[in-house]
Amino acid sequence: MPKICSMKKWLVLFLLIIGSTHAQTAKMELLSKIADEICNDITSNNVTIRSEQLLGVYMLKAVNTNKAAVDKLYGADLYENEQAFEAFGEELGTYMGFKCPEVFVAFFAEYEGEQEVAINNVEGQLIKINEGQFLTFIVQEATGKKHEFLLLYDFETAYLLTDSLLKTKDKIEVSYYVTQIYDPKIGKFVNYNVVTYIQSK
Repeated sequence: MPKICSMKKWLVLFLLIIGSTHAQTAKMELLSKIADEICNDITSNNVTIRSEQLLGVYMLKAVNTNKAAVDKLYGADLYENEQAFEAFGEELGTYMGFKCPEVFVAFFAEYEGEQEVAINNVEGQLIKINEGQFLTFIVQEATGKKHEFLLLYDFETAYLLTDSLLKTKDKIEVSYYVTQIYDPKIGKFVNYNVVTYIQSK
């Protein structure tokens, strides 16, 4: 009997893990779908997002269109739970950032115009370029210290990377600022070095 009970416990645990994984996958697919709809709505109408309120209008529009699916996966009380709804909005915003970062350019410009942003500079050798949903690259200083940078939006010399004019081992100087971006894979905000200027040395 103890062996049977033990097997039943493992079976229940296995089914719970499978169910949890399926639910998480469904949420990711739904967030991706809603993000696509928001991005398409904004870009197809040539809308410039300069405020959080305007972005919220387009996000709520797409969420309401998918209300049945949202209610099923997040619960019908999501809209009444301010903390949960805020977390949902942050996750959705992250997916949008991957799919249509250009939508946030004017918004970030307005936001940064209201706040002082510390711009840092690093000079070193370009040792690696990673091309995924976002382009990231690593620079190593003469001291051996390494820095990873994120190309989030367009700027005057971004073409050096986007047009593949820079190669590994090239010496460059990078201007950047540090900001926090929500990472849904680990469920928390992470510091990123966002590039504002690149100069080949």
